[in-house]
Amino acid sequence: MSTHPYAVHVGGISIVLDNYEVKKIIASGKVHTSKTYKNYLKKTVQKGITYKFGRKGDQFKLGETSIQILHPNSTDYDFNNCSIVL
Repeated sequence: MSTHPYAVHVGGISIVLDNYEVKKIIASGKVHTSKTYKNYLKKTVQKGITYKFGRKGDQFKLGETSIQILHPNSTDYDFNNCSIVL
């Protein structure tokens, strides 16, 4: 889960992608121009990871647990206010 694109939120994801099998990333869809964000997207593509924008009402399973996205319903918010809320 990538809550939003600020470096403090996506900066550590590269370590996770290098050390764990990641099948899907759910992100807010808000785009940033930082080098950290661009590297995160590049690594996602290189590893063939599914990249999906999460929206209010979307549901997915994590093992036996059902999870629902409560926010955002669009990217019409600033970076902090478009964070994914589960």
